[in-house]
Amino acid sequence: GTTLTRQASNEEAITRSVELAVVKTASSTGSSVGDVITYTIEIKNTGNVTVKDLVLTDTFTDAQGAALALTTGPSFVKNSGASAEKTLAPGETATYTATYAITQAAIDAGGVKNVALVAGTDPLGTQVEDTSDNGNEAEDSPGDTDEDPTNDPTETPLAPAPSLVVQKTASSTGSSVGDVITYTIEIKNTGNVTVKDLVLTDTFTDAQGGALALTTGPTFVKNSGASAEKTLAPGETATYTATYVITQAAIDAGGVKNVALVAGTDPLGTQVEDTSDNGDEAEDSPGDTDEDPTNDPTETPLAGEPSQTISKRVSLNTDEDESGDISLADTLTYTVTATNIGNLTLTDMVVVDEQLEPKTITCERVEPGQACTLAGILKVTQAHVDAGFIDNIATVTSQQIPEKTQTDLRTMVPRRPALAIAKTVSATSTTEIVVGDELSYTVLATNVGNQTLTDVTVTDTMILPSSIVCAVLAPNDSCELSGVYVVTQTDKDAGDITNVASVIADELPKALETTVITPLVQNFQPTLSKVLSRLTDRDENGGISAGDLLTFTVSLLNDGDATLTQVLLSDDRVSPSSASCAKVLPGSSCKLVGSYKVTQADVDAGNLVNIALASMKEHPEGRKVVLNTPLTQVTELALDKEFIEHIDIDGSGDLNSGDALSYRITAQNTGNVTLTNVRVSDEILQPSEAVCAEVGPGDTCILT
Repeated sequence: GTTLTRQASNEEAITRSVELAVVKTASSTGSSVGDVITYTIEIKNTGNVTVKDLVLTDTFTDAQGAALALTTGPSFVKNSGASAEKTLAPGETATYTATYAITQAAIDAGGVKNVALVAGTDPLGTQVEDTSDNGNEAEDSPGDTDEDPTNDPTETPLAPAPSLVVQKTASSTGSSVGDVITYTIEIKNTGNVTVKDLVLTDTFTDAQGGALALTTGPTFVKNSGASAEKTLAPGETATYTATYVITQAAIDAGGVKNVALVAGTDPLGTQVEDTSDNGDEAEDSPGDTDEDPTNDPTETPLAGEPSQTISKRVSLNTDEDESGDISLADTLTYTVTATNIGNLTLTDMVVVDEQLEPKTITCERVEPGQACTLAGILKVTQAHVDAGFIDNIATVTSQQIPEKTQTDLRTMVPRRPALAIAKTVSATSTTEIVVGDELSYTVLATNVGNQTLTDVTVTDTMILPSSIVCAVLAPNDSCELSGVYVVTQTDKDAGDITNVASVIADELPKALETTVITPLVQNFQPTLSKVLSRLTDRDENGGISAGDLLTFTVSLLNDGDATLTQVLLSDDRVSPSSASCAKVLPGSSCKLVGSYKVTQADVDAGNLVNIALASMKEHPEGRKVVLNTPLTQVTELALDKEFIEHIDIDGSGDLNSGDALSYRITAQNTGNVTLTNVRVSDEILQPSEAVCAEVGPGDTCILT
């Protein structure tokens, strides 16, 4: 306050006191943006004169002295006395209020301070003023250096509480190489002051701690508020993204982890920072030992799924014998391919095939999709050919998959079982082969295929021994059967020895045959003969005469060395007139025995001509024999004349001239031959002659 001294004209001294005391207090609903500080300004006339024309000037700044503006007021509220606004009688107090809605700028500055200057005039027109105090006029405010405790500004500290919370989350298109992990980094200003000059430092490693590099970013995307990049007002969230294209190394390590460190400065220049969390600040990540659940790294496990396959193929056949297929002694090149079909790099992958040369290969590292290849050769053996296939087992193991992964390959080897059979014969005689000779046969069965044959049985039922069994017969080897055969009459009759030998094997159950025909010279010498073997002399005249029965024997003698077949003997004179023999062995005969009754004609002829015929298969032209049997001929006649009758012509009873006498002259054939043109004559008789063309034995020719 200011004390003014005035002197009356009558020089009576009146002490006048013109003083104002201004107190400004503040109350607040809070200390955050939007909260309201209400200022109460009380202006008291502490002098003894009225002060009019009061003017309230409010100076409002932040704690750093930067000008601010009240939100409302100062506004007159009341006067403790009866004076009007802007007038204060001594002892009266005028109350004003003002408000300020806290802004971020005020918080950033650390608070606000308010100074009210009240000025007015006393009745004499002298200005009176006072600067507000904060309500404690006995003590200077901290930091106030004017040493006047009555004019301290009304300060409302807004304590800076800088705080950042960083959350880093991850999403992925998959977990394979080439898939993309997208990181979203959200930096939130959870304090009450603006943080500037934000710097985002990203530490990216695999699950084992090996350093990795993000593929892109971190890249600023947006701010949830109005602040520019690298600045965050309280409550604002800045979003950044980064990507990582998954590599094999990351999968092999078991995953990736990412930590973002964000640092900035508050308005007072103090650094504020936070280490990112994975989104769950209430719980520590498994394995995290810092006991701080708010800074867990963002981990993306990449589950390793080791898997391998193995395949095998014949990649080359050198085909040494140029057969065009797989055969004995061919060199086969096998390619065994073990492929990593999982998502984890396999180490120390060992491919083994015991039948190949080389037998094994080790690949130190095989990434997914890559292969470890063993190329080896195998020589085809007879055992392979005999089996018809090559069974080949290949395996692969690795550090990650110690159990064997196996492949079985059956390579077919064409089997061509085949036999050839040949037969030769040699005779014990160097001359013509005859019945009873011994022939030596050799039957040779040769394995002309590519497969070993078992239980090869060579058989020839005509020889002794008749068979032989070779338990095993390798290709190009032979199984030999030797035996003897004795020539039979049947062979001779056939004109040859047809000898069939056969061979079978377990692998060739259908018999393979060979036939050797040994020709035999056949000596066919049939002799046909005919004899009169018996006379049945019926008239007992001691000779052959008509009516006698003759027995003939027709005989076909086989005096060759081959059997005659379908033999037919015939003689149309005898009865039976024919005889047949199915076969006539050498030295044997076929006979026809038949009878013939001698006829007069035979006797008349003087001999009996008898023709016998023989036919046979071996001599279609047959044989013929003619037998002439002479017959003794006797030519005799007996003549007899007898008186038969007196024909008494004159009836006198006497023989008189003119009577007729009847005579019979009989000429009888008393021989054995029929007589021809027999003439009987008597000149005195009438007729005088009788002629008989034929008169058989015993017959007569009569003239009467």
